[in-house]
Amino acid sequence: MKQSKLMSFIEAVVNTFIGLLIAYFAQSWFLKLIDVHISDAQNWALVWFMTVVSIARSYMLRRAFNSEFRLRWNGWLAMWKKQFFCDHDEGKIVEVTFDGETIIECSHCGKVFQFPL
Repeated sequence: MKQSKLMSFIEAVVNTFIGLLIAYFAQSWFLKLIDVHISDAQNWALVWFMTVVSIARSYMLRRAFNSEFRLRWNGWLAMWKKQFFCDHDEGKIVEVTFDGETIIECSHCGKVFQFPL
């Protein structure tokens, strides 16, 4: 089931808000650990900036994977698989190279594949 644009946005905001809180405290701890001193206001400004970037990124990726991008990706993947692989499991060994590579020709479609031994 596809998620609506609004629900995608709400999920991204809630997820990122939780990340915002974690980021603030983790960043405060880490900066003290490496002896970098910034004010709480600077820390919050940095966290909020990264949060806005994160919300935008999360929303756009969610929409991309729920859209035609996913359909195109599946099409490209199927085309690539068809071009370089076959579903047949019968073939004959054409050659075994000096390096130990086995070259097999499919009995059904004639495609040639190279496998390491």
